[in-house]
Parts: sequence; C-alpha cells; structure tokens
Amino acid sequence: MIKYFLLIFTIGCTSLFYHPDRVLYVEPERFNFKYEEIVFSSSDGTELVGWFFPAKMEKAKGTIIHFHGNAQNISSHFLGLSWVMEKGYNLFVWDYRGYGISDGKPSPSGVYLDSKAALKQGRKLWRERGEGKFVVYGQSLGGAVSMKALEDFEEVDQIDLVVQDCTFMSYKDLAFDKLFHSVLLPLSPLSYILISDKYSSEDFVKKIKRPTLVIVAEKDNVVPAKFGEEIYKTLSTEKKWIWRIPNGSHIMTFFDPKAPQRDQFIKLLDELP
Repeated sequence: MIKYFLLIFTIGCTSLFYHPDRVLYVEPERFNFKYEEIVFSSSDGTELVGWFFPAKMEKAKGTIIHFHGNAQNISSHFLGLSWVMEKGYNLFVWDYRGYGISDGKPSPSGVYLDSKAALKQGRKLWRERGEGKFVVYGQSLGGAVSMKALEDFEEVDQIDLVVQDCTFMSYKDLAFDKLFHSVLLPLSPLSYILISDKYSSEDFVKKIKRPTLVIVAEKDNVVPAKFGEEIYKTLSTEKKWIWRIPNGSHIMTFFDPKAPQRDQFIKLLDELP
C-alpha cells in the first residue's frame, strides 16, 4: 500500500512540473504573423526549437525572450505575448526538450541546460535584430527556470527587465501546496523529502540586481498568489514592481486585448533607461 501511494505521489509531482505535448495548436500563419523557426542546441546536444517574431515596425525597440509554462508548447503559448509585435518588440518563444518538436524528454537538469541555451540564443537574436531593450519573460514554470538560468548567464547585466509572471521559487513548496489541497494531502509532507530544490531560483532571487516585475493573479488556482508575493519580498534589487491583478487567473493578465496592463507594460519597457 505504501508503494502504491508513493507511486501516485511521484506521478503527481512529475505531471505537476512537466506536462508537454506535441500538438500543433495554432499556426502563426492563421494570424498572418511573420516568423522564423529557430533551431539551436542545448549544451548536451539536445536539439531545441523556437519561433522568432519580428516587431511590426522598421526598427525594433527590443527583444523579449518568452519562457512558457509547464503544459502544451509554443504553438499555444506564443499567443500570450504576440501583441508586443504591434508595440515594436521582437518576440522569441521556444520549447523545452520534449515540448512541441524539440527533442528529448523534460527533466529538471535538462530543462536547466535548455534554459541557459535559450538565453544565449535570445541574446544572439537581440544583437542581430536591432538590440534595444533585452527582456526575459518567465511565466509559471518558465519563471522559475528562467531565473535559475540567469544565475549562470554571463551577460545578465545586459538584461533590462526580468518578468516573473504567476510563478514560484521553491519546487518543494509548490508541490506541498498542490498535494495539501488534493486527495494526496496525507502525502504532502513528503514533498520536502522527495522533491529536489537543486534548481530552485530562491538563491538568485535574493541576489539579482536587474529591474524585475512580478505579476500576481489574485485568483490563481495553479500557482497561488502567495508564491509571487514571496518572490517580491525576497528580491533585493532596488528596481522592482509588483502588479496584483484583482480576480486575475493564471497567466491571463494580457489575454484581453483591452487589458490596461498591456499599455502599462509597454510604458514600463519604454521608460527603462
């Protein structure tokens, strides 16, 4: 019986952090978006795929690298920030190993290597496509993995803004919270034994000195708002902001074309030195 519950626990935690698929949800051509397929490699040779969308103006104001969440793939996630092209920003969204048409299977160590490779590829695209502002945008799982990768990114001082959208620092804490509020409540204490925080972003959140925006959705039932609040409190950077979205749900802040946060975000980017 104990082995049975441990198996359920392990499967539950695995699906909590990685839930990839290879479905083509939306083709960019459907919206007449111009884009390039970017193929690059993780440091262990795993081939990764991303999409680069150029800004819809002659000279881009910058490039945003989008680290998406734990489910689906770039063919659904690119829509969340596709509107930034109209505002003058390039968008680079990419898939971790095992997602979309990227090779391999996701794991904490593998996704960490992928994230470091994506930062280097994003910086290369930023250099080649007009420079301007350099933004790292992490949503949900993507917030945690992007912040951890930044710890080992040699050009971190060139980043103008880091965004942590509906995300968390500790894998242990999130697993405990999800299990505590489920039928697996009796197993929730095991989160602190069986789940690793080796790739937690907490240490770097305490040290990062780049301008950082934290977005918290107050009705988020995937990553509760308290995790974003914790990130904001832990940040030691002098330039930090927190947006608390009343009645907001998980990574949906910019979903509505009329959402005031769209203009607020672009204003924040444009005013950064």
